[in-house]
Amino acid sequence: MKSGFSYQRGTLHCEGVSVQQLVKRFGTPLYLYSENHFLSSVREFKKGLKGIRHLICFAVKSNSNLSVLRLLTGAGCGMDVVSGASSTVRSGRESRLKKLFFQA
Repeated sequence: MKSGFSYQRGTLHCEGVSVQQLVKRFGTPLYLYSENHFLSSVREFKKGLKGIRHLICFAVKSNSNLSVLRLLTGAGCGMDVVSGASSTVRSGRESRLKKLFFQA
């Protein structure tokens, strides 16, 4: 699995961008996500499940960042939502999230 995080000359980078420079620009706390890492993980799951009917779902409770949810939806993932905060996804704020699974 390919990670979007690496050290280049002793400095942490996220997808080729210096984390130090991002901190200087945006301050802390700073939450960084690697699109490459997310998509690489989805590809690995799909590869492992090849030949089996499946739908890979992301637990919205673990991270409800809409950019992350859009990215995973675009990769064909469904969304697993359980309650209150995670169901904001279906409240009309993000209409592109079509595959929602509710758990009691």
